[in-house]
Amino acid sequence: MKMRLLIFLISLGYSLTDPASELQSCMEQGNELNQCLEITMAALKQFMKDGVPEVGLPPLDPMKLDNVDFHLAGAVVTFKNVTAQGLSNHEAKNVRYNKASNILEMTLTIPKLSTNGKYALQGKVLNIDGLDSNGPYRNEYSGVTVDGEAKIQRNREKIKVGEMKFRLKLNKINVHLECLFPKPNRNCCEKDRDYRSCNPIFAKTIHRLINKNSGGSSFVEKFQDEITGRIGDVSKDYFNRALSKVDAKYFF
Repeated sequence: MKMRLLIFLISLGYSLTDPASELQSCMEQGNELNQCLEITMAALKQFMKDGVPEVGLPPLDPMKLDNVDFHLAGAVVTFKNVTAQGLSNHEAKNVRYNKASNILEMTLTIPKLSTNGKYALQGKVLNIDGLDSNGPYRNEYSGVTVDGEAKIQRNREKIKVGEMKFRLKLNKINVHLECLFPKPNRNCCEKDRDYRSCNPIFAKTIHRLINKNSGGSSFVEKFQDEITGRIGDVSKDYFNRALSKVDAKYFF
C-alpha cells in the first residue's frame, strides 16, 4: 500500500491533469480513500491558481465574491466587488470521508488572506447622523482556519456535492477603509495620509474599534459569518466541477 502511494505521489508531481482524474487514478491504484482525498486536496492548491480549462474549472485564487454586509457601530457597511486572494496557499488537514453519513470533512489552514474592493457605509455611526461614506478598502486576515463539511451524493454512476458548510475562524483582522466621513461635495481628503478621511480622528477611532481585538471580537464573528456563506456558494460549484467525474463506487 505504501509503495503504491509513493509511486502515485511521484507521478503526481510530474503531471497534474484535473482533481477528478487524480482522485480516480489514486483509488484505482488501491490506495485508501482518505489518503487519496488528502492528496487531492493538497493538489487543489495548484488547480486553484491555474484552473483546468479543459474540464471547465476556473482559477479560484483570486476569488470573486458578491456583496458582503455587516453592522458597524450602528451603521451598515457593504463590501462590493470583493476580490479575495490567498486561498491557494492553504494547507489541508484532517481530510476524511464518513461513509455512514456521506460527509466529507476537511480543515484548511491559511496563513494570510486579503480582500479588496469598494465599500459603502450608511446609517448612524455611534448615533451620529450624516456620516455616509464610500471608497476603496483593503482587508488582511491572518491565522485563518476553515472547517468544512460537504454532503456527497450519488449522481448515477458518479458523485456530486450537495450541501456544503464552512466555518471560517480568523485570528486577526486588519481593516483599512479609505475616505470615511466625507465633507459636502468632497469625498476624500488627501491631507490624511493614513485613511484619506475628512475626519481623521474619527476615522482612526473607528479603525481601532474594528481592529483592536483578535478572533473573539464581535466584528470578526459577524464578518466571518457573512463571508463564509459567500465562500460556501462558490466552493460548492467549484467542488462539483472538480469531482463530478469520480466513480460513486469509491464513496458508496
